[in-house]
Amino acid sequence: MNYWLGMKSLNHSEPSHRQAISQVNLKLTRVLHWSRDILEQTSSFALIARFLEDADALEEFAEDFEDLDDFYNSQFQTWQALAGALNEKFKANRPALEKDSEALKALTELERIYNMPSPYEQLRHINPLIEQVAKINSTLVEEKRTHALERVDLRIGRVKEALADAHAPSELQNQALRPLQMCRQRIEATSSIPQIISEQTEAEGYEDEAYELLNGFIEDQRKKAEAEQRRRELEQQTREEEAAKAGKAAPAPEPASEPVQPQPVAKRTVTINSTDAMAKSVTTGFIESEAEVDAYLAALREQLIAAVKAGDRVRIK
Repeated sequence: MNYWLGMKSLNHSEPSHRQAISQVNLKLTRVLHWSRDILEQTSSFALIARFLEDADALEEFAEDFEDLDDFYNSQFQTWQALAGALNEKFKANRPALEKDSEALKALTELERIYNMPSPYEQLRHINPLIEQVAKINSTLVEEKRTHALERVDLRIGRVKEALADAHAPSELQNQALRPLQMCRQRIEATSSIPQIISEQTEAEGYEDEAYELLNGFIEDQRKKAEAEQRRRELEQQTREEEAAKAGKAAPAPEPASEPVQPQPVAKRTVTINSTDAMAKSVTTGFIESEAEVDAYLAALREQLIAAVKAGDRVRIK
């Protein structure tokens, strides 16, 4: 009796299995009440009569209880694997899996078993079905991950090239690249297709932020170079004015203390969204005539020319 009570208690502690053993639980409750009635019998005749009266019900319960006993002692881990597969392992990727006919068929069968009142005869099918879905899931995840990593690597490569062209210091390089590198690590670590897609999308923003950091550095360098050039020009002008007052020839500009190797001017990276040109040129949001094509291209060309003339390089979204 204590063992039966323990089984009943275990049933209530496993929400994922309540549906599967609900019928046995009801019968177990009835047997517990029946056992109390038996213990209250005052004569041997009444006790035997009660046993004979309930013989069929007790035999049926014994069969059900054997199933339940075998379930908890031998097959409960299989049931937990089923619950984990449906409620955790495959949950995030379920929409993608259901687009595959074989995965959909296997998932449907797993759901059917999971929702059966007495699934004991079907438990042997659980692990093969989970393995079938897991194989398809791994293939889908790897495809999405490979594509996402390729896209993120392209962004990392572009940012690295821009940083190198601008001779950015190592601290700035680390600051600009870290969000993209962390994004890459998260893609490598996760098996969630929605998260992989989300990280791939967010990588675009990380690239934009990297260019913003780099552009700020380039603008500072330009300002410093312009300030240095103005200082040199002002000093030369002062020397020329002093020489003129003294009646002397204008002195030659002072050479730099160290020979400076000319370096190409670093270019900012500006992003031009083609839809902005559409908004400026076509108010309806649709291009329906040659005139609207010309207006759109003219607006886009104006933005591109302005960026190039400013010494920037352009990235079009």
